[in-house]
Amino acid sequence: MSAQVYPYLSFESAKNAIAYYTEVFFATNQYRQEISEDQAEGFGLPLDKLEDTTIHGGFTIAGAKIMCADAIMAAPQTSSRVSILLNFSQDDSNEAQALFDHVAQSQTGRVIFPISEQSFGGGLGQLVDKYGITWMFRVESNK
Repeated sequence: MSAQVYPYLSFESAKNAIAYYTEVFFATNQYRQEISEDQAEGFGLPLDKLEDTTIHGGFTIAGAKIMCADAIMAAPQTSSRVSILLNFSQDDSNEAQALFDHVAQSQTGRVIFPISEQSFGGGLGQLVDKYGITWMFRVESNK
């Protein structure tokens, strides 16, 4: 048996989150499916502004697929326990640093610590985005 694991994030507005990650994290391959009238009725949601709702969506950041949707059943709970690790090869270290710097300079979150060499080998940096998600940028060592 084989399976792939993808982060699946819930947002108050996945439509807005996809736009944010496109602008700040240079996300690509964006897609989203609006909630249909039948689905909205089934969830007890109002039928106005369905074009702003997302039953399923996603995007790609640095080759990592991330899926998302609106938090339909209740308000999304921000959690500092949600972390996403982007693992870069040494060959991509410049791109990793450029993406980290771009996100940090967007001033939409906060840097926990910049990418720097670690005792366990390679580089690691962390930041928290405006949704409270911790992003770990790891650059593998040459060894």
